[in-house]
Amino acid sequence: MKVTRNTDSHLVIDSAPWLLAVILMVFAAFPLYGGTKVIFVEGMPGFGIGILVVGALFLLPFFWAFVRRNQLILDRAQGRVIFRRRTIFGYSQDSYDLAALQHAEVQSQRSDGNDIHRMVLRFEDEVRPFVDSYASGSGAEQMARAVNDWLGVSHDLDSPAPAQ
Repeated sequence: MKVTRNTDSHLVIDSAPWLLAVILMVFAAFPLYGGTKVIFVEGMPGFGIGILVVGALFLLPFFWAFVRRNQLILDRAQGRVIFRRRTIFGYSQDSYDLAALQHAEVQSQRSDGNDIHRMVLRFEDEVRPFVDSYASGSGAEQMARAVNDWLGVSHDLDSPAPAQ
């Protein structure tokens, strides 16, 4: 997560798991190499295509579940808060009134003995997470502080995790 634009009229925060995408692409190279080798070197096109298809079908759900680009745009000129999400399967966008945004805070929980966090935005009638997953480190707190500073509000960043 990082702030990619911070002006008086716009605050843009991006979250793109590039490292995870690269790791998954490396794993995708194994069935690609194996299937291609079986087709062209071993002369078994049916089996090689099977390796390619099974490899792709195995990795595709991981790309869908974990490789998502999230973007938060606070637009003072339009009076909007925009959540954008792009996956390999498509694009979605949700928009809220900027006037309804009260502040940003950090939800934390404990997992396997470690504290993990995510930034959420508190609107008048709901709480909306920026990303669905929790992560270790201080990224969520830094982004929540950036949102609150941009809004000009002072708020305690800690928030209880949602009931599961």
